[in-house]
Amino acid sequence: MFLQSVLLLITLWGGAEEAVSSAQVFGAGIVDHQGRPLAAQVTASRVPSICDPGAVAASQLRVESDDQGRFRLAAREAGLWRLHLEAPGYLPLVAEVLKSPYDEVTGPFSLQPAPFGSGRTVVPPARESGPRASGKLHLRGRVVAQQGRPIAAALVWLSSDPSCYTLSAPDGSFRLALPAETSLAETSLIAVAAGFSRESTEVPSRLKPELVEIALRRQTGRLQGRVLDSQGRAIGLATVTARSLGRATATNQDGTFVLESLPVPTKGAIEITAIGHATTEVPFRLLETGPGGDTGDVVLNRLRLLKGHLTGRPGQSLERIWLTAQARSGASHETRVMTEGAFALGPVAPGTWLISVTDQRQVLTTFEVEVPVAEGPFLLAPIDLRGDQQIRGTVVQAGGDALEGAQVYVRPRGAPVPRTGTGAPRDAPATVTAGDGRFELDGLGAADAFVLEVRKDGFSSALVDLPPGEREDELEVVLAPATRVEGLVISESGAPLEGASVSWQSPERGLKNGSRTFLLTDAEGRFVLPSVVPGDHVLAVFAEGFATARQSFSIATGEERRELRLVLQPETVLAGRVVDGQGNPVAPAVVTVPSSVQLDFPVVETTSADGSFLLYGLQPGHLSLTVRHKEYRELALDLDLTAGRQDVQIVLERRRQFSVSGFVLDPEGRPFAGAIVTLWNDGTVFEATADARGAFTFPDCPEGPVLLGIKGFRLPPEESTLQVDRPHLGLVLHPQPR
Repeated sequence: MFLQSVLLLITLWGGAEEAVSSAQVFGAGIVDHQGRPLAAQVTASRVPSICDPGAVAASQLRVESDDQGRFRLAAREAGLWRLHLEAPGYLPLVAEVLKSPYDEVTGPFSLQPAPFGSGRTVVPPARESGPRASGKLHLRGRVVAQQGRPIAAALVWLSSDPSCYTLSAPDGSFRLALPAETSLAETSLIAVAAGFSRESTEVPSRLKPELVEIALRRQTGRLQGRVLDSQGRAIGLATVTARSLGRATATNQDGTFVLESLPVPTKGAIEITAIGHATTEVPFRLLETGPGGDTGDVVLNRLRLLKGHLTGRPGQSLERIWLTAQARSGASHETRVMTEGAFALGPVAPGTWLISVTDQRQVLTTFEVEVPVAEGPFLLAPIDLRGDQQIRGTVVQAGGDALEGAQVYVRPRGAPVPRTGTGAPRDAPATVTAGDGRFELDGLGAADAFVLEVRKDGFSSALVDLPPGEREDELEVVLAPATRVEGLVISESGAPLEGASVSWQSPERGLKNGSRTFLLTDAEGRFVLPSVVPGDHVLAVFAEGFATARQSFSIATGEERRELRLVLQPETVLAGRVVDGQGNPVAPAVVTVPSSVQLDFPVVETTSADGSFLLYGLQPGHLSLTVRHKEYRELALDLDLTAGRQDVQIVLERRRQFSVSGFVLDPEGRPFAGAIVTLWNDGTVFEATADARGAFTFPDCPEGPVLLGIKGFRLPPEESTLQVDRPHLGLVLHPQPR
């Protein structure tokens, strides 16, 4: 689940009595993990205040985004709104919006693909709302204009917890019943109202009977303009944000926008964003007198995909090559090259970009490209990574006779070897030997180290190490005959087992994890491994109703034939049920059994609705497993199994919830408004956007170790890791350019 807390600093209509508004919430865009527009369903639910549950009534709206990922919610009521965004095949996303009657913009939102094999997405449970234990902390106050006139329906909330909010009464008064764990030294009180400035005040360290008075200044400034694309066409639903003022809006279908009730005099810049277009900043200045500000026509350039083709060296795995585009502004994009060498990078804004090509170990080449203003993809010149070295050689068998049709593979030294189920390399050979056993390889770099692998049916494979430097001598590669291994799989009674699955692992020299072959026994329970190289090998056999059997064996050089016999024992079945402390089922909990003597590969099972799960094919003896659920502490178990069926009940302890908040500051110590802070915990990602003061909050953070990050930037090591072990944790983050 991804949780994003988006706090928009927005205001309400002020005056002696509460006003009714027709304002809306605009979604700046829903995109997938690659930035492409995504159609999704948006459900908005108004969340009662934990400090004044009677301040607003529950309400819910539901809309669908258009083909550009944009949506519009007629959410007139002020308060905290929770947005649930769902799209088939993607993990759901939750965002929180503290809303007023202004037209306000939230987003864009990025949905991540659901895990492989997930049949459906699951809406995350709503955060607990309604009153929490408030103890004896009661805060009373009054919101007034500078002339002392009361302001009704002003939105008042705690900076440390936006879910603690209320609306002022017609006489400007308000009352908050603070949670008992609230730290008064780490929070402030904020009030906003339409037509007035947003103001904050410190909360008294010791609450007194006197009212806390918050005076708001009237704002009369007005800024307008129009947003067009490079062809002069209007851009609707573009996001216009004045971050220094904490205000935002969206353009109409004719591209026009208006920001009203701004402070005067003032100057600053607005940021304009739209899906598929480059972000633009426009400076403005508002005076105390005059008709207001007008930015005129603002042109947004289309983002463009960088497309091209890359040619690798012989045997080079193109899937391991990455391309990165870096702009002078610090923006960056990256992509992986496809098998055929094609790639698409971006989309990027027009301008100068530095393109880097890497293979995850080193930079292979870099170059600059100037992307002009236009529509459609921009085609890059072909990228050729081939060198100017050539290797010649001959493949022969032990007696010296040439071997025709031997497959020659080449790959950088240290690179993993992709394998098929038969143990052969998955990628295509660089070349095949001719009738006289000869082969030639072109395009290798003299400064690189390579490994040649030569394979032919009926022979052991051979690996040849090629160090860096000039290679003038011709190679001779000798292949030795392989060994034929025949096996028989039977039960304790001696009956042959048809259809048993045989897994053969061969740790060949130069392969980190070895190669693996999967076979099935025939009607007589037999199987054949036709070409087994000298060395140590491991067999694992699986059959329904039987425990997994493993057998190790070694093949000597020159050995022609070997026979194996494997006897399978009846299986042990582990029937488990996962519950909480009250005996209620926990689902879906993930039960994982790592690769061990019991099982040849990891097994992952998910509990059903009643919390139950079944594990088959086990042997009597020791078994380790772990149980995980996002709302409970992870539990590791060691079990001693007996023959037959064994039942076990597993009790999980619920995680405690904590809050993490803080500020993001730039290198000069100024608030970093709009920074997207990410928090990783046990496979779950949370996101929060810093407001105009650089403040962010994660109201529901699980206990334990977490990793912090800021999109597009990096954090010092001492700030990127965090141990959440207190009810409320305050931070100050200092991001650095990547």
